[in-house]
Amino acid sequence: MKVNNWYFIAALAGLFLILAGAPLFSDGMFIDGLDGATIARNLAQGKGSFWQLHQTDTLPIFHDHPPLSFGILALFYKVFGDSIHVERFYSLLTFIIASILVALIWRDTAERPYRPLFWLPIFLWVTMPKMSWAYANNMIENTLCIFTLLAVLFVVKSVGANRFIYISAAGLCLFLGVLTKGPVALFPWSSFLWMWLICKKLSFKRVVADTLILIVVTLFPFLMIYFFMPQGFESLKTYVDIQVIYSLTEKQTVSSRFYIVHRMIKELIPALCLTLVILLISIKSGFRIRLRAISTRFLFFGLLALSAVIPIMVSLKQRTFYILPSLPLFALAFANLFAPAISRLTNYIDANTNRARHFKLICVIILIAGVIPTLIYFGDLRRQKALLSDVYAIIDVVPAGSTIGICNDMYTNWYLHGYLARNADISLDRYNIPNRKFLLVDETVCKGFNSYLYEKVELNTTTVKLYRYKGHGKK
Repeated sequence: MKVNNWYFIAALAGLFLILAGAPLFSDGMFIDGLDGATIARNLAQGKGSFWQLHQTDTLPIFHDHPPLSFGILALFYKVFGDSIHVERFYSLLTFIIASILVALIWRDTAERPYRPLFWLPIFLWVTMPKMSWAYANNMIENTLCIFTLLAVLFVVKSVGANRFIYISAAGLCLFLGVLTKGPVALFPWSSFLWMWLICKKLSFKRVVADTLILIVVTLFPFLMIYFFMPQGFESLKTYVDIQVIYSLTEKQTVSSRFYIVHRMIKELIPALCLTLVILLISIKSGFRIRLRAISTRFLFFGLLALSAVIPIMVSLKQRTFYILPSLPLFALAFANLFAPAISRLTNYIDANTNRARHFKLICVIILIAGVIPTLIYFGDLRRQKALLSDVYAIIDVVPAGSTIGICNDMYTNWYLHGYLARNADISLDRYNIPNRKFLLVDETVCKGFNSYLYEKVELNTTTVKLYRYKGHGKK
């Protein structure tokens, strides 16, 4: 009884839901994903524009990231409405698309006997801790991974037929990647170099020519933006000034440039351990592995993945999720190392009807184990319960679309900004407090608050208190 690939897919889906399902579909989100959802929802409702993104009425035009990911998500809000589940299903969709692309890259690059194991690199990818966290939090990198994986797939295909078409397609994907997250999308530019150094399939002359074509096609659309879309050029220039240049010259979030390498190694520990165990078992059992062919593929994808990580070291502004685009490529690298052993294992399972039946049952159990907690916690308050409960209590009193005052000492509570803006389009103002009907106060941090001018609104809140101005005719 042969185990159908659908059982492997079911087990993968179950594993993903076990790791990410409950946090993905429950209420609450990391600030980057929360802000992204707010901006995209605003864009869908006609607030701001593609090049002038609107976050709230009291925060400046948003230029922290290029606009493409927000524009794509805005289309989903236009079609499906502005429920908080829209961004969650969008994040799930980006995972599904990225997984399909990983499988396609595997089928184009793996040795023929191992191509049916397309699920293997996806499995390794899912075991990397930051991966499930990213998809549970609607990170911009989720969209970026689609464009970088597409670029890698087209580069791989260009080695065969339709060379210029595939290289041009890869370049356009990298343009879209830059328009999603900035220069971090450009690491596939190094693909042909690694092919030449490791695979020896291409001449140096062709490597130089293909790389130049890839670079030119990537940059040409930006030239068109410069000449024909002045607002777009100014938007991107502002992004480069306040994000890219500032990150390289002034912004610092870590004390060592090697922080990102340390975090990368921690993310790869599950894959490293699994690879080591399987290789040791294979060697002990006398199973011969064609190391030369395997190591070639391992080195190509490993070096390509490192190309996405090492350049980050030029800046002291580093966050762990910056390495997310490299993770599926590391998964492809490690999958090549023990594909022979896994192939042998699947053949062993297929050779016996009872083993195959038991394996199918395990796959179904894994899927059920992922679906049940996802359904249980669907829409539940699991993260930042106190703050979210307070936000929903405030929304019941303050009209949607309002601007209300906020104590200056608590103004940098960005989650409060984010949840109020995302759920009710409420903006927070610290400068014109007397002109606002309502005021938010955290009594543990706010100093100099003149309570005589306000009356407390009786709400069952714990993190913040809502006050109403005693004057009349205030907005």
